[in-house]
Amino acid sequence: MGVKSRWSVLLIVAVCIGVIAARWKYNSHLSFDNDFLFSSTSMFFWLPLFISLFIFGQDASSFGLTPGDSRKGYLPAGIILLLLIPFLLIASHRSEYITGHPADPRALNGFMQFCRFELIYGVYLFCIEFFFRGFLLFGLERRLGWWSVLVQALAYAALQGQAGDFALALVSGLVLGILAIRSKSVLPSFALHWSVLLAFDLLVISTTHRGVV
Repeated sequence: MGVKSRWSVLLIVAVCIGVIAARWKYNSHLSFDNDFLFSSTSMFFWLPLFISLFIFGQDASSFGLTPGDSRKGYLPAGIILLLLIPFLLIASHRSEYITGHPADPRALNGFMQFCRFELIYGVYLFCIEFFFRGFLLFGLERRLGWWSVLVQALAYAALQGQAGDFALALVSGLVLGILAIRSKSVLPSFALHWSVLLAFDLLVISTTHRGVV
């Protein structure tokens, strides 16, 4: 999986730096309106997919868009989710962690708005996972091996750094990256990422906004 020529690696790194810089400058806040969704899917999914298919000449499965090994993917993802539930429950009662959850205040306007938000958030997270745990991780794997897990985690943390969540994003990126590289797929890491945030949103709402969902 991934690329092996030096110029291909340089292109992947350049695209990563450019996308993160563009996100910092033009779209640093999660707004979940049509413009945000269009720009996010363009930067984090369609651009790397275009490069993968038409510049590198590889199919999407080479960059993690494949079911992968469920035993090494979904099984550990499920175990990690269960292990995180107690910590999420504790965090849902602490004001410093619940600020900004759900990320779109409109999700508090009833069940249908909550479902709409979580679906849009899921699309966004899928694009994020493909970019970092797919395009970047698998793109660099052939040249860097397991070091590609650290590289993509640092890049992912840099994207989140403006919100003061660098350390948490780094750890999350490492866990998700290990899950992806072991299963050879971005789908288990996406499932875990989305499930954790969905569970936390539900816990926050049940604690502070009862009756919304």
